[in-house]
Amino acid sequence: MQSREPKNIDAEAKSFYIWMLTFKECQKSYTLSEFNCQVLARESAILFWIEHKVQGYAHPGYLGDIEKIYLAGYMREYVWVNVMRKRESKPDNLRLSAYSKWESLTIPNHTAIVR
Repeated sequence: MQSREPKNIDAEAKSFYIWMLTFKECQKSYTLSEFNCQVLARESAILFWIEHKVQGYAHPGYLGDIEKIYLAGYMREYVWVNVMRKRESKPDNLRLSAYSKWESLTIPNHTAIVR
């Protein structure tokens, strides 16, 4: 399917809206760290994307990369490396070496979106 299909355009826009809204609401809770809110927001957005995109469509940009990251189980590592490294102390149990190898093979040209 082509990316300009209305269902994909709508799902993409709503995914980014869900990301923003989830992050803002999570920050209001004061119970989760910014790191955990960043992870939760991206996971919420990508789950919406996976459910609502045209079946079989692989997004050629950011959402496609984030989908791969989520499905590989590296969202926490991704958020730490690309968003939070300079903002908080490092969380426990990050698989940074494995993620770095996976990233260089799977999404070598990825550009993070940090909001």
